[in-house]
Amino acid sequence: MAEFFISLDTVESTAAHQIHNSNCAELPEASTLRYLGSFASGDAAYTKSRGFYDKVSYCPTCFEQAAA
Repeated sequence: MAEFFISLDTVESTAAHQIHNSNCAELPEASTLRYLGSFASGDAAYTKSRGFYDKVSYCPTCFEQAAA
């Protein structure tokens, strides 16, 4: 299980809030994040985050690391 967060700010190019794994090399400052919880997959974190925001995306840095 991994800890997941979602950014409170949107990414300028997509206007989406990004989901981050707690081990992300690009994890924003804690004050700009909302804790989503501990999940077995990024998909479960995505589902929960949709309860907060309509436009959500995965952080390309930490989800690329997870796929490698």
